[in-house]
Amino acid sequence: LQMTLFTVAHSLTLGLSLYGVISLPVEWIEVAIALSITFVAVENLFAGNRLRAWRPWVVFVSGLVHGMGFAHSFAETPIPRADFLPALFSFNLGVEFGQLAVLGLAYAGVALVWKRDWYRNAVERPACVLMALAGLAMAAMRIG
Repeated sequence: LQMTLFTVAHSLTLGLSLYGVISLPVEWIEVAIALSITFVAVENLFAGNRLRAWRPWVVFVSGLVHGMGFAHSFAETPIPRADFLPALFSFNLGVEFGQLAVLGLAYAGVALVWKRDWYRNAVERPACVLMALAGLAMAAMRIG
């Protein structure tokens, strides 16, 4: 469900951004993307299993923000007008395959141990701290 929500959201803002319906400065988008990473990491760190109720909304909003970032990357690629829709479809498909690859590798890495008693403190919490710090560092680099 979360991946579907993220995909729908980023596809929506990718299309709306590329067609000029919505437009925000790329600097704001980059900071928002970095802060969305930080937010999800901190949420995972403190909420644990209690985040199910609002998590779909967080994922959807994050997808909206990331879609605007994808639109900026796509817009920087020189594409003939006649090839725009096939290129947009291919770009979005590439993003999806990339997400599936990352999720597949992450799942393969933790599938055998994620239900163990030690997993949350030894793996999940340190990973969340690192992701939160990375998101803050990315935001700081974009601001400064």
